[in-house]
Amino acid sequence: MQQPSTEAAKLQEIAHLHRDLAYPVMGKLAVENDLISKEVLQQAIAEMQQRNHSAPTPVTLEEILLERGYISPASMEKLLASTLRFLDRQFCNTAHKEGLLDQNTCEMVLTAQADAYKDGNLVPVSDILIQQNMLTAEKRDRILSRMRAVAPPLSALTHEEKARPSLAQAWNDQDRKREITAGSRKIPPEEMAIARMALQYRFITTDQLQAAIAQWSADQKHPQPRNLSQILTDLEFINRKEISLLHATRLFHETRQMDQIFGRLCQIHSFCSEADIVRALDTQLAKFKRNRTIKLLGNILVENSILTHEQMVYILREQKRVPPTLEPALQSAQKKSAAAPKETEIAVSISEDELSAHILPAPEIRETLTLRDLKEALMNAGVVFGLRPDNELRSWLETPHLRTEPFEAAKGHPPKEPIDGHIRYGFDPDYLKAGKIDEEGNIDYFDRGEVPFVQKGSHLGQRIPPVNGKPGVKVTGEEAPPREPTDVEIRAGNGVELSLDGQSTHALIDGQPHSTLGGKISVFPEMSIDGDVDLKTGHVSFNGAIRIKGSVQPGFQVKASSASATGINDADVQVEGDLVINGGIIGSRIRAGGMVQAKFVVDSEIIAFGDILVEKEIITSVVRSSSRVVLPKGKLIASEAAARGGIEIYEVGTEVAAPSHIFIGVDFYVQSEITRLRSRTEELKKDLEKTQKTIQGEKKRQEDLHRHIAEKAQIVDKNQNLIQKLSAALPHAGDKAASISQHLLHIRQAIEEAETQTSQLFAQQDQTLDTILKAQRNAELLVGEIEEVRNEYKALLQWSKTNRPKPILKVKGNISSGTRITGGKSQMTLKEKARNMIFTEIQTTDYEGEPSWSIRMQNA
Repeated sequence: MQQPSTEAAKLQEIAHLHRDLAYPVMGKLAVENDLISKEVLQQAIAEMQQRNHSAPTPVTLEEILLERGYISPASMEKLLASTLRFLDRQFCNTAHKEGLLDQNTCEMVLTAQADAYKDGNLVPVSDILIQQNMLTAEKRDRILSRMRAVAPPLSALTHEEKARPSLAQAWNDQDRKREITAGSRKIPPEEMAIARMALQYRFITTDQLQAAIAQWSADQKHPQPRNLSQILTDLEFINRKEISLLHATRLFHETRQMDQIFGRLCQIHSFCSEADIVRALDTQLAKFKRNRTIKLLGNILVENSILTHEQMVYILREQKRVPPTLEPALQSAQKKSAAAPKETEIAVSISEDELSAHILPAPEIRETLTLRDLKEALMNAGVVFGLRPDNELRSWLETPHLRTEPFEAAKGHPPKEPIDGHIRYGFDPDYLKAGKIDEEGNIDYFDRGEVPFVQKGSHLGQRIPPVNGKPGVKVTGEEAPPREPTDVEIRAGNGVELSLDGQSTHALIDGQPHSTLGGKISVFPEMSIDGDVDLKTGHVSFNGAIRIKGSVQPGFQVKASSASATGINDADVQVEGDLVINGGIIGSRIRAGGMVQAKFVVDSEIIAFGDILVEKEIITSVVRSSSRVVLPKGKLIASEAAARGGIEIYEVGTEVAAPSHIFIGVDFYVQSEITRLRSRTEELKKDLEKTQKTIQGEKKRQEDLHRHIAEKAQIVDKNQNLIQKLSAALPHAGDKAASISQHLLHIRQAIEEAETQTSQLFAQQDQTLDTILKAQRNAELLVGEIEEVRNEYKALLQWSKTNRPKPILKVKGNISSGTRITGGKSQMTLKEKARNMIFTEIQTTDYEGEPSWSIRMQNA
């Protein structure tokens, strides 16, 4: 790169930038790029302030740095160029925020400045803008004043700041941007626009965009090349949700520009006021921010009765925004508008998703109502697509008994549903969630499948990426966007290895496979306990599957990935997966991330993510599940049962027992897990903040020790030099020889003391470094754990969103009076005993048309 010719030229070019803006930037860049130290910069600033206080002619900071030889002329050239570039970027950003320049103009003028510098000219962007009549001198001064108001003082140069890229890196970034521009010339503009937006919003880096452009060029040799967005996604530089957001944002901005012109034309034709347009544009923006849907300004104005449909069509035609296929229909409607009746006795109702439109007739419709009147009513309501054929519309008009009923007059094309991302497992992850069906059609919930066991090297799962849907067409003619497909991440847990491409997993050990909602697959080893969990074993905590051949005795705790036992008595058991008990659970507290199976439950509390299956009875207990609670042949007595996915019980209550309380469609487990994960995240964040403070404190101590070591080294060097001088003078000292010898002794003692202290300082420095390294490792672990908890949290929310509650209770036998049944939004208390009933929570409409919920009871 060719550099500007003389130092004087650069000083002259930068002179009109105020020194109070340039000095902080210049000094900071000089220190960060190791051209000078902070101490040298402080000395230069102090000298400049002292000389300018008394000298008639002000001296500049760069003059002092050059005069003292702190910086070479060649380095000063680059420093001044980088200072100007930094300030000019601030200048453009400030001008953009003030509304004086748009983004494209800023990029253009910065590119022109870079090109001029390559030719040996250092030109401020303000000069370029003024020369091209894009900016006035007054506006330039206004921008500089605003920059000066927020600029840091010179004293800020000595404070600690985050590291900045080097000068070479800054110029390399500019070179890469020019390479991107050169490589993107063959890429379709709409694709490149999305990529530049991704870069602007910091979804991708410059290097990633450059790699994607190179891949796009290579793809052109294939018969079916990928577009740039697909390449960015395939390279995992950006996800599909971000790509969809960028496409929606680009479309919104394009629509927004056209609609702003639409608004000005409405004002020119006196159809509405400026305030009406501003309110409608605000509504349009709020709707887009809320759900990423784009509603035309004209439709908003028509819905608010500010414009008529004819006025909207008139402006759209003037903008040439009416599709050619709709012109004949619009012209026909316009010609017939004068002859249309004032009241057509019908109304048009468009569904919430705008994929269908119904005609709602009044109690009486005149016989003279015509097909033309009907189509005009639809057109005025904005229905322009998917109209029923004329013969069907005419049949509705001419058939008296049909004309009294609502009629679907138009139907849009619904969007094609996407295929969500999912994991294809190499084992059955739900092996405990299906029972066999007997000859009578009943499900045997306790005839379970075999527990899967995998060997080392076994394929465990593969991520299947999502497939986007295809947009449809609304009856209003607008695009009906498909929903965003959900994606899933496959992650490796204990005993599992992730493939190099991150798309599949394999077992590292033999054991039992396990999967979580967040896509984490683990393989746990097995541990067998021949007898009970008691005083011989103590509490048991094992990161794997535990097979207990006896029972868990009172007062003991068990934590494992999954567990099985003959019984649990007054104990605490927590498992990540499934818990299978061949006998009963008595007086215990159970928490399971999978299903729980037992013969009976008494005086216990069980909360599980999977099914809770009990063969005989649940007595005076609390059982809560995110899936189902099932007692196919058992009784629920004086207990609380809650399940998100429905409850099936043979019999509820007795004549003498306290009534039971049953929650249907309610998920206490997910609620408690969300609360737990939030609390855990906050705890980890506090621990991370504390660790980071420890690191910062130890680094500060390390710097202090380094300074003390340097001071001691200077003392040793100074005394060594003094010893050499005194030793050389000693033979010629005469009467002073004894005094010099004594002085040499004291100096050597001082050197020895300084070296001892230095050794101690080095030891302290090593200890401090060990503390820093341990804290950094701890911080990395905390960051990983925070990410893991966040993944669990997001997966739980996603599962809760996609799996709708099933508020249903099935009772085959008797259900006692007094039993209380509570749904998500309603409840009931059974007034008398019933048998073989189904209870469901349903939504109805009250007499005022407002939604209401109730528990419906019906025979099975």
